[in-house]
Amino acid sequence: MIGHDIANLILKKTAISESFDLDNVVRSHPKGSIKQFILDGSELNTYCIENNQCFSIEVRTEDYSNALVSDYYYCNKRIVEQKNNIKNLIDTNSQVAWILISMYYCNFYAANELSKLYGSFIVNFSNEDMKSILFQSQYTNVCEFRNSLQSYNSFRLEVAQSDYEGFTLLKFEKSSPKPHQAVWSNLDSIIRNLPVSDSLLHHYQLLQKILNSKKGWDNPSKTRNEWNYTNANYYAERGDRLGGQFKKIMNSSSSAFSWGNNRRVHPHDENKVASIAYIHFILLEAHDYINLRLGM
Repeated sequence: MIGHDIANLILKKTAISESFDLDNVVRSHPKGSIKQFILDGSELNTYCIENNQCFSIEVRTEDYSNALVSDYYYCNKRIVEQKNNIKNLIDTNSQVAWILISMYYCNFYAANELSKLYGSFIVNFSNEDMKSILFQSQYTNVCEFRNSLQSYNSFRLEVAQSDYEGFTLLKFEKSSPKPHQAVWSNLDSIIRNLPVSDSLLHHYQLLQKILNSKKGWDNPSKTRNEWNYTNANYYAERGDRLGGQFKKIMNSSSSAFSWGNNRRVHPHDENKVASIAYIHFILLEAHDYINLRLGM
């Protein structure tokens, strides 16, 4: 299915070394994260601030690979727990809104982790984090840089090859301060590079329509906002009605893919809600396949 194709695309691009030892990496990086690695002055990384919108960090490729493995390993546990929570909600016949919102967050976590492996994702820095990066650089326009800082600063990180052997270049550019919208936009930019066979073309096109809110579809973030914040009555009878199609496919990947494979599926209200389950099983298919390949 299309999830396997997404996983293979990501695995070809990931900065994880093929020879990594999972047990050794996790043991030597307890609860480590990409952001901690970036901010850790003891790593002797090279920080270069171009202007208030862009900066880059040159790091040892092996060190970044280990930090990426550790980050993915611990975040993977959060996804597994969210999957278990969804199963419990379904098994106890919980109200559809609770299941939908839980599934959305599982999707959000999975999309973010897949983007990390691909090397194009969003990182949020606090004001103090940015001052730490400034301190470790040789940037001269200190006052101008500090005046541009906010409580939280969102950057798109793009992983690129350095001009120096054994090093990787991490390039940061100011991004939208809305992390949920940015994650789905980022996922869309990744799957645009997906080589698609004729048999999967419909799934690919439908996924893009949903992620881009095209031709009447709503992206996952908009659906989440409406259910979680805008309409309280979705937690009652109205939600049960709108979630009718979602409930039919929320517990079965085969049902979700069959729904998505229907060439006549249109973006009416029930189908917009059902798209959360459809994306859920696509992302989990990719996520589970990557876990298998990485030995997690």
